[in-house]
Amino acid sequence: MSCVRHGPRRPPATSIHNRHSRAFEGGRKEKPDPGAEAKLDQNVLLSALDAKTLNIESVAQYFYFWVFTFQDLLEQNEMRIGDPMLRAIASEHKVGDSGHEEWYLQDLERLGFPQPRADELFSDTHAAARIALFQLVAIVYGSTSDLDRIVFLYVLEGAGHVFFRRTAKALSSLNRLRGLRYFGKSHLDAELDHGMFKTDAEGKDEKPWESALEPGDLTSAEMVVKRVFTAFEEMFSGIYERASRPR
Repeated sequence: MSCVRHGPRRPPATSIHNRHSRAFEGGRKEKPDPGAEAKLDQNVLLSALDAKTLNIESVAQYFYFWVFTFQDLLEQNEMRIGDPMLRAIASEHKVGDSGHEEWYLQDLERLGFPQPRADELFSDTHAAARIALFQLVAIVYGSTSDLDRIVFLYVLEGAGHVFFRRTAKALSSLNRLRGLRYFGKSHLDAELDHGMFKTDAEGKDEKPWESALEPGDLTSAEMVVKRVFTAFEEMFSGIYERASRPR
């Protein structure tokens, strides 16, 4: 079911861009509100990477389940969008994220990690990423409007930008790990180059779906924002706990 309403275009009573763009876009142009994104930015895993008490070598292997199921998540979200304009946004986003699992495998090989066996993927070792993915799948299957499904993509990207900014920074001073693709700056640059973050000729972010918003849409969108950031927060915290265990 699409929540996009056709007919005369009118400005929404409350702009979802004004209230939530920082959460959707990872604070590309301004500092985030003291909310979900700021809390994620202070997560114990990301703080540990900054402080170098953990490094990419300590945490890379724990994202395997996430990386190899992420495309399924995007596809399931896209196929449930009815409005052609919004579905095109989701499709472009999915294509832009395709192939990143190959980058991840290259990084694992460079770091000396073997690919996990099937029983390992469903063990406690990978529980944090697995449960986070299941939480996001629940959002996709539970969403009842196209708007929520597009908001879902923007929040995924916002959370991803928080993470890849920190991993790229953590790698920037390590010459021995230069060239990592999934965790390196090249991935961050690719994420920021997604079409959904392009600007128009006047330098404004292109969000054509905003004109279809009505005030009642915001409550549902806010819940999507909260649930997605919660999933990332719990995944990062779980990976921190796992990576911090004595070996």
